[in-house]
Order: sequence, then structure tokens, then C-alpha cells
Amino acid sequence: MGRAFGALLRSWRREAGKNLEETAALLGVKVPYLSQVELGHRPPLRTDRILAVAEYFGHDPRPALALAAEERGAFELDASRVPPEARELGAALMRGWDELTADDAATLNRAFADILKRKEKEK
Repeated sequence: MGRAFGALLRSWRREAGKNLEETAALLGVKVPYLSQVELGHRPPLRTDRILAVAEYFGHDPRPALALAAEERGAFELDASRVPPEARELGAALMRGWDELTADDAATLNRAFADILKRKEKEK
């Protein structure tokens, strides 16, 4: 199940010097459940819990979110503050991404990175 995600979560917790009880209380879960997630016997945490634990431990949540998505075979996108055109783009990519080659994906990634860099310069 979630071995890589669980291992990352455990390493963050230990690095922060926190125990299972403290971390479980923060997340609103029971200790045995959190232990099973860390051991990879349960699926990765929900996105909101990943974000909370990453902030608590002072880590960028993206690696944990990526591992969780990979292990679930799916990922979530927060579209609450996204304009309709961006949601349409995301939906179009999702509908066709099983048809993308590695080169197509790399091209799209580079184009998106260029757009983000431009936006950052505009700030």
C-alpha cells in the first residue's frame, strides 16, 4: 500500500522529535491508525491531513502529496480559487493524459514552468 508515503511521514515525525501520540492528536486520528499508515498497511493520509502534518513538521508538502497520489493512483486538485478556464484546462488534460507520450508531457511541463516563471517575475 503506502510504504514510501508512510516511510516519509515517519521520517518527518522522528526528525521533528514527535511521537505517534502527538502527531495523531494533531491529525485527529487514533495512534494505531497512524502507525498503520506509517508502516504502509493503510492508504496514505487525506490531502488535508498531509498539508497539516507537513506544516506542523515544517516541510514542503509536495513530496508527500506526490507519493500519496502515486500510491493511490489518483490525486486531488483544489479548484476552489481557480478560474473556469484553468479548470477546463485541467479537465482536458485529465481526459487525454493517458494518450500523452513522455515527450508530450515534458513539453507541457516546460511550457507550464515557463508560465509560472513569467508570473513570478510580474509580481
